[in-house]
Amino acid sequence: MNILDLPPELITVCFSYLKGTDLARVAQSCTLFNEISSIEKLWQDRCRKEYGLPTDTKLNVSFKKWYEKVLHENGSIVGLWRINTTCYGGLIHIWYTEEGDILAEEFYSQKDVHEKLLQKELFCVALDEEKNVQKQWLANCLVPQPCEIHVYKDTRVKDKFSVEQKERKKSAREKEQEKLMFLEDCELRGTHRELCMYKWQSYKQNQFKQSFERIDPSRFEPVAKVPIQPGLFKGMYGGHGTEIVHLYYTSDGSSGQAQKISGDPNVPSGEISIRFDIDKHMVLNKDQQEFKLLSVIEADDEETNIPYKPEKMDRQPFVIPSDIMIDNRNAVCPKYCIARFHGKGTVSPMGYRNPTLINIHFIVFSENQFGVLWMDLHSFSMFSRVEENFPALR
Repeated sequence: MNILDLPPELITVCFSYLKGTDLARVAQSCTLFNEISSIEKLWQDRCRKEYGLPTDTKLNVSFKKWYEKVLHENGSIVGLWRINTTCYGGLIHIWYTEEGDILAEEFYSQKDVHEKLLQKELFCVALDEEKNVQKQWLANCLVPQPCEIHVYKDTRVKDKFSVEQKERKKSAREKEQEKLMFLEDCELRGTHRELCMYKWQSYKQNQFKQSFERIDPSRFEPVAKVPIQPGLFKGMYGGHGTEIVHLYYTSDGSSGQAQKISGDPNVPSGEISIRFDIDKHMVLNKDQQEFKLLSVIEADDEETNIPYKPEKMDRQPFVIPSDIMIDNRNAVCPKYCIARFHGKGTVSPMGYRNPTLINIHFIVFSENQFGVLWMDLHSFSMFSRVEENFPALR
């Protein structure tokens, strides 16, 4: 039996299993296949299944045209990303507008880690009135600028892409306006003024090309029998201001770590900032939390080392020692925690030269809050879960 002898309805069902690129190929084989492969529902399903385009998107062209012009070349960049151009990094969410345009936005924390993230548009991909693809860079410029998106086809770097603007001359007024916009943005994050200028110099050297690395979505999956679930958290890093980290666990759930999504010249984006072991759990009373006593408690101390069993653990008192500095002055520190672990934190001089692991206490207050007591630095940092809903993670 020849496939051409089948009813068109059955051929349509067969075609629904083809990828968009294969659907376009079979359309060239004969008139019947061309007609069936042009059915809009087939292309709507391809846009949804291959690139996650919501079914209620209000396109001003057909789904077939949108697939061919926009998604086939650029749809793979939809998702959650980390800027890896410089040490500062950044959290980037790329998703669709109601009209189907691809919009990239940076999300960053304010001085108060309990507040919602701020966001700004980075670049977009859309069709103009003549149905031609337009790619525009939007961030830190007074007028949107044309840009090119380079998606790496090599499977070894499939989770990376870059965006490049054409270098151009700017007027003195434009340069000054862009600088003011950039510095205002830095100060919203709680960055000290002199470090804002340092960041500005780094930005100027890399402003025409930005590279991105995908944040592994599998590291957001729930994990059993851990004190706090994986996710994105925001916390203060001294004069560098607030930064975002990604907390996740090893495959066996025996240890956790927090990778910097946004970073600084001391510990850059992409590096591991915090590590802790589930089997190095401790229970302390108030009297044991004076710094002189805390600093001598070892991970194998029999008195304080209590195996972590989430179903049997009671909350324990939490006290910040009097000689410990709190990184975020606005932080409201709880009086109790639900778990406390020995761990290691990464510190380094500027330029990430000779990074060192120092002792820390990783302290869980709730499902949405943890703290880090940096023993050698005599400082304490509060971290709050990022509550924003990112459709790319669904």
